[in-house]
Amino acid sequence: MPRFRLRTFLIAITAFCLLLGWRVAAVESVERPIRELERLGWELNYPKVGLIYIAGIGYCEGHRPRGSYWMRMLRGHSAVDLPEFASLQYTDQNPPGPDFPKRMEMAIRYFNRLPSIHTISLDCPSLDAQVVAKLARSIHVRSLRIRSDTIDREAVPQLASLTYLKSLTVRDARLSVDQANLLREHIPDCHLNVDIQEILKGLQQEQLKNRSSPNGHD
Repeated sequence: MPRFRLRTFLIAITAFCLLLGWRVAAVESVERPIRELERLGWELNYPKVGLIYIAGIGYCEGHRPRGSYWMRMLRGHSAVDLPEFASLQYTDQNPPGPDFPKRMEMAIRYFNRLPSIHTISLDCPSLDAQVVAKLARSIHVRSLRIRSDTIDREAVPQLASLTYLKSLTVRDARLSVDQANLLREHIPDCHLNVDIQEILKGLQQEQLKNRSSPNGHD
């Protein structure tokens, strides 16, 4: 019967521990940013896949797979393990608070560690230049969706500095035509979808005029 020396046993244990540590570090490089973003209140969405998955059965489309931590250590992160879309929602009853710029700065650091996230959706009552300046530090996001009742004047030039964007949606804030033109001028390759205040106001006035005219339609 073969006999193993203590030195051989220790070398084998050391090699196993090094391999285990390397795999844990690789998995944590993805799992820690995901945990921290969820702790900061972000909702992460994953690729839509079928209801049956190798490491888990019966999860809903768009939700995180149920594959165990150990399975991800063995096989690594597959495409369905990596979030693609991140959203954060605040309301008047649940405002972001004065530390929102600091928390956004923390979130951007974690976003930059997850190149799979290409879309950010932000829904908050008001948006200032400080928060947009933090968003400008993201390096992987290509689509930004903003829904806000008010956007500071200083925040629009900050949005115009996001030259890496391929799609920008701004809802409810009703930017002026000059602000929209500023965005088009500085990010011409970006698909813009914005609510423009003067255009909406003009349409409302035209609708009122048509209703008050004899030939208007109700």
